[in-house]
Order: sequence, then C-alpha cells, then structure tokens
Amino acid sequence: MTAHEHVPVLIVGAGGAGLSLSLLLQQQGVSSMLIERRSDVSWHPRARNLNFRTLEVFRGLGLTSEIHAASEPVSRLFGRERLASTDQKELLDPASLLDATPFSPEPLLRYCPQSRTEPVLLDAARARGVDVRYNTELGPFTQDEQCVTATVIDRATGQSYVVDADYLVGADGAHSRVRETLAIPTHGQGILDEHYVFIYARAAWNQLVRGYESDAFLIDNPDVRGIFIIAERTWGCSWSPITHHKTKMPRPSPSSAPGS
Repeated sequence: MTAHEHVPVLIVGAGGAGLSLSLLLQQQGVSSMLIERRSDVSWHPRARNLNFRTLEVFRGLGLTSEIHAASEPVSRLFGRERLASTDQKELLDPASLLDATPFSPEPLLRYCPQSRTEPVLLDAARARGVDVRYNTELGPFTQDEQCVTATVIDRATGQSYVVDADYLVGADGAHSRVRETLAIPTHGQGILDEHYVFIYARAAWNQLVRGYESDAFLIDNPDVRGIFIIAERTWGCSWSPITHHKTKMPRPSPSSAPGS
C-alpha cells in the first residue's frame, strides 16, 4: 500500500524562493513540506547580489546577522586584459548608484550568491521545524475540491508516496514542472538568442584577486572576452558569450537528391 501524508502546503523547489516561503509560512504558524530534486544546496554562484528589499525580508525572519555574516559588500566590476594583469580599471560600482539609507535599514545591495544564501536559509528552516526533503522529486499530481494529491518520488531509492496538500506551490524555477503541468503560459520575448559558456575551475586565485574576492573582472584581450568571479575560495567561474550563427543549408537540387 502506498504511504499517504498530509501537509497544509507542499512547496516544490528549495532554491531561495522555496526556502524563504517555507520560513515565512512557519513564521505565521503554517506547516509545509519542502521538496527538492537536487541532493544538496546549490554550489553555483547564481543570483549573486541581494537587494535591500530581500535583505529586509530576511531581517523580518530574524536572519540579519546570519545573512550579513555570509555576505560581503556588493560586487564591483573591474576591467583587466588578463586575470594576472596588474593594471585594472573600475567599470561599475553598483553601491554608488543609490543610497538606500533614507528608506531602508539595509544597504542597497550585498554580495551573497545562492551558494551562500541557501545554506543559511536551510539551517534556519530545519531549526524551526520545516520538513525539508532533498533528492525528492514531484511526480504526477491532481486537484479536486478538497486538496491537491501529489505523487512524490525519493530519487535515491526510486520509491514513491502520496502527499495530500491544501496548497501546492511551484517554486521550481524557470522550467517549472508545476507551471507546465497546469499549462500556465509565460509572457515576454521567450528564449533570448544569447548563448554563454560557463567554465568552473579550481586554482590558487588568491594572489591574483587579493582584496577583490567579492568583485567581478571583465577579461578582455584578443584571445577571450568574458567575466571572471571567485565562486568560493579556490573555486572560480568564468563565462563568455558565444557568437551564434544560424546557417541556412542549401536545398539539394533534384539531381543531387538521394535516389535520383
């Protein structure tokens, strides 16, 4: 017999949105189950900066000291010919764009990528009693007048069980399975014709970026043009745009077609 569980809210996706929602619900006395198909928190340095409104939300959750301890001043952008170059030029300092002091207790931005934010939120969620399950995937689900009935799959064992929830929340990203299953359309330009290659590598970057560990570097020389950042300690990330050529293949003439 398939196991059956009931929760007020089933949240799919334990990124920043799903983890934050679970904490906000818990703060209001609403229990939730949070499932994530990944086996652990993200190690990618995505969503690198938190703005003052997000910081205010975390402040309301009592996480100000934890988030500030995990974060650094907002990333500046410097231009260099090569990462090892001694000459550089400051191209952008986002902190200088707006002083948030008159309307917020938080700075305009803090450097705190997803790889740092998620562990803070996860620790808080578990400490406050949120049921967080990694390596767990959403299967088929249906809805009736009473609840949402979802099949949940343990990716480690392949076993599945059923969860009845008063509400199902899709916090599973741009390619949300929840949204696609419900046929909820998106609006806008769709997929942009922009392509990038991301390279992750470990090396002793310390001497090259000492004093600029939370900043980004635009590397521009005849061989390459791209952005480099320190993901975490010796873990570096660079990304470069790829020129995408749409080549139209000539239509074969009747004489060259197969079987002619």
